[in-house]
Amino acid sequence: MMLAWRSAVEATPVARRFYEQCGTKTQIEEMRFDIGEESSTRRKPTLILLMRGPESLNVWA
Repeated sequence: MMLAWRSAVEATPVARRFYEQCGTKTQIEEMRFDIGEESSTRRKPTLILLMRGPESLNVWA
């Protein structure tokens, strides 16, 4: 039996290039947040989801 690992990283646009150099690939360009009305005036972070691992484990397909 062979085990396969898949890693996920939430990154800011500034850190994206670093993680791509480490072999991760962008899966979600910009994550959306549902933070509710009470926090709607707050600034939302810009995050990107990057993943690395066997393509056969692509859970986002």
